[in-house]
Amino acid sequence: MPGQAVKWLPRSDIPPGPHVIHTTVNGRPLVIAELRGWLTQADERGGADPDWHFHLELDTQWMRTAGINPALFCMPGDVFRDAAPDPTQARRRTGDFGIHIELDGWPRNDERAHPAKPDDWQATDLPSAKPGVTYAYDPRSYAASAYADTAVAVHHYVSIWGALVTDDPHAADRFVYTNELLVNGLQALRVMLDLDPLDRDKHVGWVNYAAKAANAWIWGGDRAYADPLNGARWNEIHSPDSFERLEDKAPDRKCYQVVGCARRGPDDAEKTVYRTVLRGPEGANPGSVLRYRRSTTRWTTPDAAQVSVTVRESGPDAAVTVEVTLLSQGVVPKDAHYCELFELWWETPVKHVGDTWITTRDANGDWVPATDLGAALGVTSVVTNATVAGHPDRGELQVALITNGQVLHAARDTAGTWSPAGDMTGAACLPLGIRAVASAMLADASAQYVALDADGHAWHTVRRPDGSWQDAGDLTAALGVTDPVAWAALTPGTAGDDLDVTLEVFTAVQPVPAEDDVEVARHPIVRPHPSPHVVSKVLHTVRRGDGSWDPVEDLTVTAGLASTVRVAAAHNPNDQSTLLFAVGRDHRVRSVRWQAGQPVARALDLSSHYWTGAPDGAMPAVAATPDGHIQAAVLTTAGQVLHGILRPDGTWTPIGDATGAAHLPAGATCVAATSSAEGSANYVVIA
Repeated sequence: MPGQAVKWLPRSDIPPGPHVIHTTVNGRPLVIAELRGWLTQADERGGADPDWHFHLELDTQWMRTAGINPALFCMPGDVFRDAAPDPTQARRRTGDFGIHIELDGWPRNDERAHPAKPDDWQATDLPSAKPGVTYAYDPRSYAASAYADTAVAVHHYVSIWGALVTDDPHAADRFVYTNELLVNGLQALRVMLDLDPLDRDKHVGWVNYAAKAANAWIWGGDRAYADPLNGARWNEIHSPDSFERLEDKAPDRKCYQVVGCARRGPDDAEKTVYRTVLRGPEGANPGSVLRYRRSTTRWTTPDAAQVSVTVRESGPDAAVTVEVTLLSQGVVPKDAHYCELFELWWETPVKHVGDTWITTRDANGDWVPATDLGAALGVTSVVTNATVAGHPDRGELQVALITNGQVLHAARDTAGTWSPAGDMTGAACLPLGIRAVASAMLADASAQYVALDADGHAWHTVRRPDGSWQDAGDLTAALGVTDPVAWAALTPGTAGDDLDVTLEVFTAVQPVPAEDDVEVARHPIVRPHPSPHVVSKVLHTVRRGDGSWDPVEDLTVTAGLASTVRVAAAHNPNDQSTLLFAVGRDHRVRSVRWQAGQPVARALDLSSHYWTGAPDGAMPAVAATPDGHIQAAVLTTAGQVLHGILRPDGTWTPIGDATGAAHLPAGATCVAATSSAEGSANYVVIA
């Protein structure tokens, strides 16, 4: 039926388009529109009204594609249509962004008088409807859609065509009660009406009348109810011509209208502060963050509202908090209105290789969920390699991260506070183009670093306990190593100020950057790997406390590590042993353990003995804890971090999934490890 000139007014201000049709019927303007969204009410409420009621939560993304501006669509009356459960909220309310829908029933007696029953209306005497009421179609089913056999129900995603109108505030004669409610409060209204507080039905009924009148007064001001700019009016589709159920989809946005009006008082500068907390839609994926879009409407008085928006992006308390301060600009409340639309949704950050994460496996064997270390350090560029070192007796940590060939450094104190990332390349006079770095902290709180450049040179530097840096020196030249170094592993030595250094070198002049270089790790970021035609060697040396270096020892033959491409090492202070943890070109994981002054044993193939069936390995990391256990991590070719422990009796635990246990992102490209004095192990992962 067309909009009636007093009660129902067509939304002629919504621009015409494919989904909004402007026309006239019987000389009256009519707007027929399509809206899409999710049903939140789909049943007859009874009472004197014969109409069948629905409510639709609107799909704002679809509205924009259809050329319907959600902010223009908003009416303050939409959230005040039902009386406030708390009358003190008459001036402020947060409500879902939706539209009320009423399917006309016949016979009727309203502003349209007593129209005759249309001949094609046949749906009569429906269960739960008023006896004798007839409808144009059965509102319980989708008669004209592919879901004709499906009952109309809440949560269905539907398309509705019908007359788009605004309805009047439904409160024409309650001014005196409203005034008493707003000025003197609910208790005064009870006294005026002589209401028994125990008579709940009468109490609720009269308060609802007063609250509806309050809405009309506050949001309409001196405008007539028939004025389309009366903000107390609300949107309706009345009556819907068709319902069509569409393919189900979950609401991916949660939309709210936040409205408020300054309290009128003798002080023109009186403030009304309204704080509301908005939650995102249900079904957030792990790792997603909360985003919002804020749209102002024509109902907001310019310069009358100060709005503060804060966001907690993730976690169980994720929410958008809106605080509105409204300034009364005189005795007419309409001068201080606020109405805005907020749309909330979950967004999964774009995953790019190069984010840096840190996690801890504590002394009880529990994993601490991984946190974004790069964000904590202020590192925004892609990280390609990392190392971490912990003090053997205190909780201090140091990390070095490589980004664009530059080495960044940060330290964590015993209180757990990280310093901002600083330029280690400049501080230690390292060459540009560093591609990998290894580290260890000694008992004197110095940190030793070996950095590898693109030409295969290894550079050694020290961060002294006072935070100053020793200029980097060419370690390959000092040791007489002429082959290019592919990888390095550092660990404290037997004496407190000694440093064990293990280098994995190629016997070719330089690494061969062939396509098969990525065969081992399947991640170009951890290059270079040796070509199948290049033979690798594992060399070992010790830096003494006086700064001298022991002669280089070739472990390749004695330990059986000829196919090694990645090494990691840890020193166990309990028995003064060193564990070398290696991944071979064949993707198998091997370990070598020796004690000072004793011959190096043959490598143990863990992939055959303890970690049978484990995925192909790509990169190792290892840390010794004070209880005599050595914790090992292996990055697989698929980017998963696996974890196992070497017990003091020489046996290994079964391999476990550290990626899942620590809530690490998938697709890791680098892993590094160190231990802490309290028995935990810390892991830095690039993913």
